[in-house]
Amino acid sequence: MNYENKKKQKQLDYERLFSVKKPKKQPAYNRKEFKKTLKEVTWNYQI
Repeated sequence: MNYENKKKQKQLDYERLFSVKKPKKQPAYNRKEFKKTLKEVTWNYQI
């Protein structure tokens, strides 16, 4: 898997995570909770 594909896969995983927790009114990326959890999730995806 090249870098771009890996990035795309991460994005999908993040979206899946947050679409389960929250209704899709605004992009999850704008939320403080997202940034917090992003750090935790990123540990699983170190390139």
